[in-house]
Amino acid sequence: MRFSKIGAENERNVCRVFNIWENTTVSKTSILKYDCPWSDRSYEGQNFILEYELSWLTVLYKKFIFKVPSFDNFNHLTKIKSLEIFNYVDVTDSDYLRLHIQTAPPRYNVTHYLVEVIRERNDTITRLTVQVLDAKEATNGELIYVYSTWNEFGSIYFTVSPINNICKENECLKSTTPKYLIGRKKSSLVIGMVGASVIIFALFYGLIFWNKKERLLELAPVRIMFVYNPSSNTHCEVVRNLARVLQGAFCITIFMDSVDANHQDPTFWCNHSFTSASHIIYFASPEVSSSAVQGNFKSICNTHDVALKLIKKELGCSHPTKQIVVVTFPYSINATPSELSHLRKFSLMKDFDEFSRYIKPPTPFVPTTLLIWSAQHLEMYMDLINSIYRAEKEFERLNSYSGNHAPEITITVNSMENFPITDDDDTSEDEERLLTIQPHYNFLVSNLELSGGGNNKTEDQPTVTTTNGFKNNIQDLEM
Repeated sequence: MRFSKIGAENERNVCRVFNIWENTTVSKTSILKYDCPWSDRSYEGQNFILEYELSWLTVLYKKFIFKVPSFDNFNHLTKIKSLEIFNYVDVTDSDYLRLHIQTAPPRYNVTHYLVEVIRERNDTITRLTVQVLDAKEATNGELIYVYSTWNEFGSIYFTVSPINNICKENECLKSTTPKYLIGRKKSSLVIGMVGASVIIFALFYGLIFWNKKERLLELAPVRIMFVYNPSSNTHCEVVRNLARVLQGAFCITIFMDSVDANHQDPTFWCNHSFTSASHIIYFASPEVSSSAVQGNFKSICNTHDVALKLIKKELGCSHPTKQIVVVTFPYSINATPSELSHLRKFSLMKDFDEFSRYIKPPTPFVPTTLLIWSAQHLEMYMDLINSIYRAEKEFERLNSYSGNHAPEITITVNSMENFPITDDDDTSEDEERLLTIQPHYNFLVSNLELSGGGNNKTEDQPTVTTTNGFKNNIQDLEM
């Protein structure tokens, strides 16, 4: 605790230190009192500062300013009109000055206290505000009035005068507090303008850096590797048509055919494409038994197994660098390997819009759907739909073929010249005749039309059309 005289803090000050033993229990309601006898009349009317600091678990600091009252105006014989009210100001926080008023003894019957806030600046005295405090609101014989100095600067002080039935307003002695100097503060408007400028500046540069980052991401080319099992020609056609649609709409790079590579090593091509790709799309490819496959569907460079191993290795990494998804078609719904079952899936054409947004997220002005449905890409889109339809029909046929169903074959003869018909009455009989070319093929003759004459066996040979869509010459069916 320290007392010091205002204006002579380094010359006249008194310090006191109070130590409390650590094992001592102190009640929260305890009050530390220190009697300081101001017996020397030279102290009267002087302004002093009281500072104290409490150090325990935390540090508490307080600073007060007060004026030592005159003995003649502060003893038990003083009349009400000349009574000086003792008060002090808490200036610990300069933004809020707290005036503490010690109420007069009950014998004076003071009902209210008149408080005036005065500002002195540039030799000009201004009364800022006037407040009347009710004496009944005092706590432990003390009234507190808080004044905010946020927009003020200059010397601020208070005057306090009692009010009762004898002393009306401004009729009795006004007790004055020491002046407290408050420096000029920047107005809230200036602070707001400066703060807004700084924030706008920071946002502007943040937006620039963000745009640079986004532009780098946009400039980075999208490279997609298609991984599929070339189980049939129609399935390969579906994948190629999808690649045409995506390349035409989004101008992206797609790796899908090692035959087009500059080198002849499929494994090297697969590893290089996988490393260069940013997205890996695995197409669920249906398995078809070799006995049911018509034609040669085996790819020259089948990299499906190599790519699948690379995908599994990538998924096993703690920090994968590729975006890997699975795409299914209506004819290959259940053809996804179990190792990839947890990946995100798109079902074409049901999820085509969502799949397009995944490949290229839409911009605020050009949505992905418009890129796909533009007139110049509509033809490629329809080719994709038709190829999916053909593949679906083919796999339905192959599945039916694998079930050992004997196809019905209708024979249409384009010419009557070389067909052995002797009697017109026997025509209906011949139309219903069952021809057996092989023991397990039954041919139903539904219509007989002979083509023009001639000795060319290739042209005169009757055409055989099965109900499943096969077309061959009869001589091709003969063993």
